Amino acid sequence: MKAFNIFIALTLCLAYATAQNTASINAGFKTMANTNFILKTAAYNLGEQPANITAGNTDANGNLQINLNLGGGGVPLTLSLGNYDINLFITVGDSVYMTSEGNDFYNGLKFSGIGAEANGLIHASFLKFEKPEMDEAIKISAADKSDPVSGFI
Repeated sequence: MKAFNIFIALTLCLAYATAQNTASINAGFKTMANTNFILKTAAYNLGEQPANITAGNTDANGNLQINLNLGGGGVPLTLSLGNYDINLFITVGDSVYMTSEGNDFYNGLKFSGIGAEANGLIHASFLKFEKPEMDEAIKISAADKSDPVSGFI
């Protein structure tokens, strides 16, 4: 009986430790039903090409869910969804949810959940420096005191 109790305690500790190194990426893109996606690392390690982590399709409603087991710390990622690339930085414990509203995918991209602030800022930088024609999306309106730069819902 004592050995069984030790086994159960170790199993619970392992499950707890594993759960502590997890993160999730979730999305609901209504206009992207059954669209191909690839999640890959965005970091080049000693000249190696980025590695694909997972690939698949959004469901019939444009939803996707990716659960990650991270070794600790954060990891830069790129989610390629159809013809769009979304740069992300995911850390242990994140649960990021993304949506895109309107006809312009990049300008309509919004983040919510744990990790939304960092990923909203990364996306705002993308709009500012890589897509300068979309600069209008990150201007702060004097009449609206909210912060559109962060991309929060």
